[in-house]
Amino acid sequence: MKAFLKWLSPRGTANRLDWWLITIVSAFLSSLPFPIAILLLMEKELWGFPVQLLLLILMAFGIWLSLRVTIQRYRDLNWSPWLTLIYLIPYAGWIFIWLTCGFFPSADPKKVRSRVVSKKA
Repeated sequence: MKAFLKWLSPRGTANRLDWWLITIVSAFLSSLPFPIAILLLMEKELWGFPVQLLLLILMAFGIWLSLRVTIQRYRDLNWSPWLTLIYLIPYAGWIFIWLTCGFFPSADPKKVRSRVVSKKA
């Protein structure tokens, strides 16, 4: 349980790869409930409320993942994590976060994970 709670914490840093992967997953989790909720509203089934509650929880979890990884990415860039509030500015803020978090290199090159395996002599 501690590992799961640590994974949800906004502490630490995230590199570009982490940011892209979590952003894609959170976008999927945040947008998936809408078509399902619309289908449930059209059906007007009695079991719709528990499913809608589950979908709301999924959507909130996706939004939290996105905010968390953006905070971590700004720490990796040595920028203020408060820049995450730019999410509140529609379109321009989203584009700014997409460009800065998705394309700017890490501030400390030592933190970047190397894909090259060094050979031992």
